[in-house]
Order: sequence, then structure tokens, then C-alpha cells
Amino acid sequence: MKTQDFTEDEYKAKYDSVTEKICLCEGLCSAAYLKLQIIKPKENKSVSICPRPNLAYFNRTYSLDEMVKHIYGTVDLLDKVNRPHVFIKELNLYIDYLKTDIQKHLKDLSDKKRKSLNNFKAQLQQGINYYKELVDELPNQTPDFLNKWLSELMRSENILNCIAI
Repeated sequence: MKTQDFTEDEYKAKYDSVTEKICLCEGLCSAAYLKLQIIKPKENKSVSICPRPNLAYFNRTYSLDEMVKHIYGTVDLLDKVNRPHVFIKELNLYIDYLKTDIQKHLKDLSDKKRKSLNNFKAQLQQGINYYKELVDELPNQTPDFLNKWLSELMRSENILNCIAI
């Protein structure tokens, strides 16, 4: 592909589209689909192994001994890492996805795509509103946890509100 006459930006866009990450859920289902021979012709046949979400918070290469100790709980390699609640992390991933999708379609934003993006943004806001209601129903949580959770949620909502479509 490098031999074709692409500008650097065109090449990067084409490269990114070819190496784009696929949905982990699809890859996790693929093994069962392949075994049961129920995969559709156009579906991806790649199989994924889920490394768990905490993988994103490891910041260096660890020895096997360190990882074994971490897995069995004798060492906490993520002790000093500030990690958002899983709901907040997922919300932020969706907000990042929305921003990326908007950037991808800036040059050729059709009315249909604009409507789709606005619907997606509205659904994210509905999710945030649901989370706000959920706070009162979380049992056995410390005030510090709830305050941090609400603070992270409000920060995410502010980011979402700043996104213009």
C-alpha cells in the first residue's frame, strides 16, 4: 500500500481503517460459532481472549514472578493506580468512541449520520441520568466512594455536553 500515491494523511486513514480494533464481544463469540459451525460468511473468524479490563492499567513489563504474585494476591501491582468505576470507564469509552466517530465523518457528515450521532449522544445522556438515579440504590457504599463516583460521572457528563455535532 505504501507504493500507491497517498498523502501521509490518506495513508494513515487507510492504515487505521485496516488495523481498526474489532468488538471484543465478536471475537469472544467466534470460538463458539466456529465450533458449532454457525458463523455467517461475512463474519470475522478471529478469536479473542479477554485479558480483562485491568490490563489497561499496567504501565510496564512485569516478570512472571510479579504477575503470579499479583494474580494470587500477595502483591498488588495496581495498588497506586487510580482506576475509575467500571460503569464510568465504560461510559468514557463510549464518549471517546462518539468523539472519534464525529472526527471520522467531519468531511462528509450526512443528515442520516448526524441523526445517528445525536441519537447516540442522547442515549449516553440517558445512561448518565440512569447512573445518577442508581447512586441512591447502591447498598453498603462509603460516602467517599459515592462522592468519587458522582464526581467522575459529572466530569464525564461535562465532556459529553461539550461535544457538538
